[in-house]
Parts: sequence; C-alpha cells; structure tokens
Amino acid sequence: MCWRRFPACGLLRARRPFSFRGNTGNDIQTIGRKLNVAAVLEGSVRRAGRRVRITAQLVQAASDSHLWSESYDRELDDILAVQDDIARSVVQELRSRLLGEKVDAAASARVQAQVRAATRGRTEDPRPTSGICSDAFSSTASTRTTPSPASPISGRRCRSIRAARAWAGLAGAYSNQADYGWAPVAKTFALAHAAALHALELEPNLAEAHAELCWIEMCHEWDLDAAASSCARARELGGAGDRSIVVVASVVADSLGRKEEAVAWARRATALDPLSFIAHGNLALRCLNSDLLNEADTALDEAFRLNPRAGLLPAVLGTLRLVQGRPDEALAAFQQEGIEALRLSGIGMAQHALGRRTESEATMRQLIDRCADNGALQIAEAFAYLGDADQAFEWLDRAYLQHDSGLPQMQSWPLLRKLHGDRRWQLFLDKMGFKARKNFD
Repeated sequence: MCWRRFPACGLLRARRPFSFRGNTGNDIQTIGRKLNVAAVLEGSVRRAGRRVRITAQLVQAASDSHLWSESYDRELDDILAVQDDIARSVVQELRSRLLGEKVDAAASARVQAQVRAATRGRTEDPRPTSGICSDAFSSTASTRTTPSPASPISGRRCRSIRAARAWAGLAGAYSNQADYGWAPVAKTFALAHAAALHALELEPNLAEAHAELCWIEMCHEWDLDAAASSCARARELGGAGDRSIVVVASVVADSLGRKEEAVAWARRATALDPLSFIAHGNLALRCLNSDLLNEADTALDEAFRLNPRAGLLPAVLGTLRLVQGRPDEALAAFQQEGIEALRLSGIGMAQHALGRRTESEATMRQLIDRCADNGALQIAEAFAYLGDADQAFEWLDRAYLQHDSGLPQMQSWPLLRKLHGDRRWQLFLDKMGFKARKNFD
C-alpha cells in the first residue's frame, strides 16, 4: 500500500480557493495574506436571458486598491470565448502592472501561449457534460478528493467524455484505488495506464496526463527513470506552477534519493498553495525522510490546522514521534489513524518502543490477520522497526509478490533503515531493479 501518497493529491487542477467562494467574512487583505499573493481577482456574473455580463477586477491585496477592471457582455453560447478573453486580459494586466512588462506584440504572443497552455484538454462544448458521463466524472473527482473503499469508479462509462483532463482524472482515480488496495492492483493500474494514454492521445501536451503517467510508471511499473522523464515533461508543459504536479515531483525526487530536491519541490508546493493540507502534509513527509524533523513538525502543525480530520496525517505524526523518540505521543497519534494497516502497524511499533512487548506482539498478530493481503509493506516496516530482520524481509518478499505500489519509495523511509546494512537489502533492490542510492542513508 502506497501510504506515502496523500489520496487527495489528485492531479486534476484545483480551482483555488474554494474556501473563499461566496466570501463574506474575509477582506481582500486577509485573503491575500492567507494565500500569499500580491493581487486578488474578483468578479460577478449577471445573466439576462441568453446574455451574460461578467465583471472582473484585479485588486492589490496589500492596499485593497483596484489595479484594473473590465466588463464582458456575451451570448451564453460564446462562454468559452469570454473565458479566454478574461484570461488574456488578466494575464496581460498582471504582467504589465505587477511586472512592469511593456504591452507589445511579443508580450501579447506570450500571453496567448500561456492561455493556450492553461486550456489544453478542455472540451470545446460550452454546455455542461450531461447524463452518465457527468455522473462518472463527478465520481472520479470525488474518489480523488475523498478516498474510501466504497468510492465508486463509474468512469468506465465515460466513453463519450472527450476532455483530456477528464481522462487524466480518471487515470488518477484508478491509480488511487490500486494504491490503497481497494481494487485489484494489476487490473486497476492497467486501466489507469490506458486512461492516461488516452488523455495523451487527445492532448499530447497535457501536463496532468504526463504526471499521472509518471505516477503509474513509478508505482506500478517500478521504472523510476521513466517516471522522472514523464515528471520532467509535465513540469515543462506548465506543471511547475501546479501544486499537485509539484507534489508528485517531490515524491519522484525522494524515490530517486534526491533528498534536497525533494524537499525543495515540497516547499514550492506549499508556496503555490498555502491553504492545501496536502502540500503541507507532503512537505512533512519529505522533511521526515530527510531528517529535517523540526521542519516536518512545523509542516504537520499547519496541515492539521488546515484539516484536523485529514487521513494519513496521524500516521505521519506517529512516525515522526517514533523517530524523535517520543513513543507515548506516537501511540496517541497512531490510534487516530483511519487506515487500518497504518494504525495497527504504528500501534505495534509504539507499544514495542514503550516496552509493552506482550501488547505489541498481540497487535502485530492482529495486523497480520487483518492486513496481510494489502498491507505487507507496512507489516515489513513494523518488523524492521522491531528489529526482526528475518520477518521484515519475508514480508518485503510478500509485498513484492503483491506488487505493492509503495515499494519504489521504500529506500527513503526512516523506519526501514535498520535493514540497509543487511546483505539481503541489496539483493531485494536488485530484484526490484533499483540501484542503492547513496543519499538515502
């Protein structure tokens, strides 16, 4: 099970900040401070019959002063054109007023290119997708943001969806299901791969599709070089400004042993989306893997502040407390984790660290009874922490047979470091087709 990927870090572009939609309780200065932005775009939409008037205004956050405003009167059938007009106007005004760029033909061409990149894969039908395809895409998005074993994947009915982003989102939904063992791993990753490739057939330069392909190449195909190439392509196509893709870049770098790069990408993700608990949780993980424990603590505090009930955060906190030598706090954290394999493995490790060996052994038996089929890697991690290398390698072999999607990231995990000096560690890496990365120790 690939618990190092936050389920909600889906690659569908987030239209942030939803927390300020219909905002009445925060002024522009407060919003700008919370989002760490210099300017805020706000506006209104009024409809009269088949016509719509959209008013947009750019406000400087620090002074609450207006930098620019414009109104657009259009027919509803031309709604995509007005979207693009607004985008071009806003980008051009931002570059001119905030960056001091001269408005000329060259600048206009750059703006046009930015708008084209942002709308790659968008359907050209201005009407909302209807029928079962709309339901299917809604299910896909729901699966990505609120993971649950019961979350349906009705995307198989999406044959009529032509939007490449929908197919990239579907690829992510399938891979998320496979990552957490909620669907057959090989079959579901194959569906994810097919969906990602179809997205690229529709739009070869869609950053999200390359990022989803990267995740599949890393977690299912165990091809880190191919994953790094796909991730680089996603960033080249504009993904370096997309929080979700930057998070994936940090995970890939961490899996390759590039710890400083991984932390740098994770920090960038929090700068791009400071209200994302996913970005801060991911930063905590990268810092934990790099022994930057104080920064991991700070990032976790922020993640919990943004989403106190978020899944996986208790397991990250518990692991951090174990590494810090605070097992009583680790036990309390793991007890709050909703994912069973993470909760039981963490409790067993914390009990062992507290000297409660009988309780720890009972918890480990419970972990094996309940999670052997989809939590072999977590069982191996627990036995490694307990100092039982034989059992740890036995369960690593079972994770290999299960084709666990977390294995490509295992070299960076602090609780497996006790195995690195064992000759069987290199043999296992050889079987995986991985190199031993010097930066992991």
